[in-house]
Amino acid sequence: MAKGFLNIMNQWTTRFLLYPCDDKETLLRKKIWLIIIACFLFFNFSDGLFNLSLGNSKVVILDIIDFSMLLLLLTVFYFHRKNIEIYGLILQIMLVTIPSIKTYFYGGIFHSSGVEVVGLVGPIYALTFPNYRRAAFIILYYLALILGGTTIHEYSNLQQGLLDNLSFYLGLLRFSCAVGLIFFISLIYNLQIAKLKKQEEERLKQLHAAKSKFYTNITHEFRTPLTIILGIADTINDKIRDTVGKEMKMIKNNGGKLLRLVNQMLNLSKMEAGAMPVNRIQSDILPYLRYIMESFHSIAEEKNVRLHFLSKIDSLTMDYDPDIIEEILGNLLSNAIKFTHQGGDVYFQVETEPTGVKESTGNLIIYIRDNGVGIDENKLSFIFDRFYQTDDESTRKAEGTGIGLALVKEYITLLKGTIRVKSKLNQGTEFMLGLPVTQHAPKRQVAYKGIKKKQGLQEEEPESVLQPEMEVTENTANELPLLLVIEDNRDVVEYLVSILNHAYHILIANNGIEGIEKALENVPDIIVCDVMMPEKDGFEVCRTLKEDFRTNHIPIIMLTAKADIDSKIIGLEQGADAYLVKPFNKKELQVRLNKLIEGRHKLKAKYSEILYKTTGIEKPKGLNEIFLQKIMEALGKNFQDEQYDLYGLCVDVGISRAQLHRKFIALTGKSTTDFIRHYRIKKAKELLISSDISIAEIAYHVGFKDPNYFTKSFIKENGITPSNFRSENHPVKQ
Repeated sequence: MAKGFLNIMNQWTTRFLLYPCDDKETLLRKKIWLIIIACFLFFNFSDGLFNLSLGNSKVVILDIIDFSMLLLLLTVFYFHRKNIEIYGLILQIMLVTIPSIKTYFYGGIFHSSGVEVVGLVGPIYALTFPNYRRAAFIILYYLALILGGTTIHEYSNLQQGLLDNLSFYLGLLRFSCAVGLIFFISLIYNLQIAKLKKQEEERLKQLHAAKSKFYTNITHEFRTPLTIILGIADTINDKIRDTVGKEMKMIKNNGGKLLRLVNQMLNLSKMEAGAMPVNRIQSDILPYLRYIMESFHSIAEEKNVRLHFLSKIDSLTMDYDPDIIEEILGNLLSNAIKFTHQGGDVYFQVETEPTGVKESTGNLIIYIRDNGVGIDENKLSFIFDRFYQTDDESTRKAEGTGIGLALVKEYITLLKGTIRVKSKLNQGTEFMLGLPVTQHAPKRQVAYKGIKKKQGLQEEEPESVLQPEMEVTENTANELPLLLVIEDNRDVVEYLVSILNHAYHILIANNGIEGIEKALENVPDIIVCDVMMPEKDGFEVCRTLKEDFRTNHIPIIMLTAKADIDSKIIGLEQGADAYLVKPFNKKELQVRLNKLIEGRHKLKAKYSEILYKTTGIEKPKGLNEIFLQKIMEALGKNFQDEQYDLYGLCVDVGISRAQLHRKFIALTGKSTTDFIRHYRIKKAKELLISSDISIAEIAYHVGFKDPNYFTKSFIKENGITPSNFRSENHPVKQ
């Protein structure tokens, strides 16, 4: 319970103290600062009450002043949370000054009841900052006030022989040496820690430089083949546009995505090395901002998300780098649209604010706000960390690498701007960008043409190659197997359809919940399912379908980008029949599908043998055999009722007509209607052998309404008339 309370307090203080771009060390200094203020507020309050009871009015007034100054400092911090060094210095001076004055009022260090020790907190606290010269100043300031105040007090209140007593000066000397020794030991310790930390930072810097160089080299190596792939794709597309134009657009789009990712990694590497150029121009930025937002209109319309551009200014001429601004806003707008529900809104708001910086005439403020899924407040401090993803579950609603926001922060820092984020789960997120307005760069207009193509803010949309979903019918002759594809990536769906639509009827589901619903409704012959999807991941889809008797017979192939063995084992444990890692081989997928379908054909032969050539299942094992046994039991109780048909069987088994039909065909290869007729004819054969009642009576007895139809059905199944069957197997007098 205590641990939970401490965690809640830590989360609260983090939200109160955190300012965008604060690192962990700065946040720790802020927490120490807040703890010291809280302790001294309590100390001043209790000390004031104690001195009030003693009638020591001077100290009470001093406590009230100190208490008020601490509250004022805390209030100022609430509205301006930057520059903890300045707040720390103010607090250090207060921690030294107030106890020193109290020491003087009490009569010096020999009569202050330990108040002088309280002031030592100031110099020790100063050692938590890297500016050790300032810490040395604080300790000297402390000693000067304490020793000076004590000496002045003794001179102003002469006591017989005290100043002539050597013990007075020895006391001052001992106090100075003790305080100095405490401070010196702490200083040496901090210096050694700082030295070790610097050595470690240097080592990490060298390692980081090597890694950065590797990233730079590998990304350049990626760019060359990507350039060739995209160039040849363009060439081929021009030559054979009418035949494989859709597929070529898919190649270009996905090649472009990979190239943008490579460019992002390369830009991060450049910024780490301090080699990222900023190519500023001076121009009216407002039309450019509007143009960037408008480039996302088609993507927003596709998701049924409304975009709103709001501006409190008509124009703003300033220096900016068009490419960097485009990259920043492209990332933020893309995320806003991506994580906003259908029918939601994304707002792009522009305004300015004055600033006291001489080099700047003000700040350009840009708000990008949505009413989407939001971000957990506990994760807000990490969203600008490289490769960090707030939605890192396998059910995340959108793909991503965790590079985008890290890159945005680096760009903002490069432009000497600020970025802040506010968010609440299920209410939305707001990013606030602040960029300094300067007018020093050469004047030039932005070339709008080709921006979207260069940066890939908006992809070319290939014409859909998806086939319409096929209705499930009871016609089993010459019917292609029904394949359900559960995948949220449209390009992957397009590709799967293009390689499989000649051999399968294909249904499409865009997330886990939709996949489960379509599987239960249509009972497909086989399923191809992605692992990482919105709503429910592939593991949960697999587990749900394998635990339901209506769908547990369906083979499931899992597709995933997770290549680790643990993920593969999890998938197989949930009942997956095969596990393929992206990028998968087309031939392997087709072979896997074919083999699983063949396996189901063998299963059909087994169950067909049980149902059609034996008396049933004696000891059913597994959901499939239990399902078939329920059908046999329902028919055993109702086959004599001529009104009992497929609908009655559906009610008894607890399954819909289409589900029963698809499930039964998948298990036996026969339709349910055929099996009901077969069951009645099998019972009729038993009566033909064991009794001498007429054939018409037998027909009525086993549920046939028309003896003539019974005879036709009997001949169709057995190749012989009921009369001849009776004669051959158990002749009786007719």
